[in-house]
Order: sequence, then C-alpha cells, then structure tokens
Amino acid sequence: MALVETKAWLTEHVSANESKWIWRNNHVNDYANMPWSKTPLKFLFHQSVPVPGNDNTPNVSKVSARKNKDNAVISSVASANYKMLI
Repeated sequence: MALVETKAWLTEHVSANESKWIWRNNHVNDYANMPWSKTPLKFLFHQSVPVPGNDNTPNVSKVSARKNKDNAVISSVASANYKMLI
C-alpha cells in the first residue's frame, strides 16, 4: 500500500514522467548567506546544491521535517558530522 501511495504522491507533486524521479532532483542542500539570502539579492548569495545523502548516510545532510512539510523538493542544510562505516 505504501508503494502505491508513494507513486501517486510522486506523480502529483514531482512529475508524471518517472524518469524525473531522481534523488538529485528532489533533495538539495541550501547554503544561506544571512542576511543576504532574505533580500532581493538572494540569487547572488543563496545556493541550492543537489546532494546524495540524508541523516542516515555517509553523505550527511540535516533535514527539517517542519521546513519541508509541503514541498516536493527536500531542502536541507549541510552538517559536519562524523560517521564511521564498519
């Protein structure tokens, strides 16, 4: 049931074309430069970069569930964490 709901959500919010359901298209790290990221000059100072990771992977990216509640693109911030693979 969850896979059916996921497919319906992706079709509605991301794209009807399944080839566009790529992680890098739907997960970005935001690099804000305060206070410039909250001005009309945001296009110069604020960067969003595709990332391959999340909280549970070696490519760490801290995700805020509250910030991304209604967005199709998951926006997160880079965090410097130490992870060891054994």
